[in-house]
Amino acid sequence: MLASGVIGKVKMAKALNLQRHRPRPPVPDAPAPPGVDYDLWLGPAAKRAFNRNRFHGYWNWYRDCGNGSIMRLAPVVVRYASLFPDRLEELVGKARDSSLPTHASPQCLSACAYLGLVLCGLIHGMDRDEVLAPNWRPLLQLKELRALHPEVAEVAAGSFRQRQPPEIVGSGYVAKSLEAALWAFHDAKDCREAVLRAANLGDDADTTGAVCGQLAGAYWGESGIPAEWLAGLARRDMIEQASCGLLGDSR
Repeated sequence: MLASGVIGKVKMAKALNLQRHRPRPPVPDAPAPPGVDYDLWLGPAAKRAFNRNRFHGYWNWYRDCGNGSIMRLAPVVVRYASLFPDRLEELVGKARDSSLPTHASPQCLSACAYLGLVLCGLIHGMDRDEVLAPNWRPLLQLKELRALHPEVAEVAAGSFRQRQPPEIVGSGYVAKSLEAALWAFHDAKDCREAVLRAANLGDDADTTGAVCGQLAGAYWGESGIPAEWLAGLARRDMIEQASCGLLGDSR
């Protein structure tokens, strides 16, 4: 079919490999093989010594700079929302700590710190434009506490307002994922528009939608979620029970 052109011009192909792999025995770090531009191979990932367990064929077991930790951040923010705005250092520490077990790169830690503050501001009823402004006071305080990674700092400075697709992408890379979610959210008229804009970017659509959904939920609340979305929610009782637990004593 590809050779005949029946399906048209193919611009992208994805494969899903469900094969189970046995755990790889640890091996020591070593110099990169001759001919390998290791800095280029790493790309935006955190700088680390070469290890063949993280090289061709096995690198996709590791997602140091992926968007997984910002996708799951909201429960941490809900639990510790009372720390905002007077105990920002403690709040930022909680957000960063939630990323460490699986996404310990500077990009992910910065993204969790920034998104955590934004979610807290929205939960506390602050104006959306104020919270997303580059001169928002808690953001300036955050920068004094911990310098943001340059790519996350660019997002916080408002890159999501200045770009449009295809520059905005639903990528699995944390900085781009955060930018895409904020692009979808920052001027949307309601929760539905924000989340659909995020998901319709494609690529890593579920995570982009999840990150944007956290922003939309913090801003419009449960009442802003379309009724039909709630009606089709699996195990809503379990989710509501967990939410009640998070809303308990948040000290």
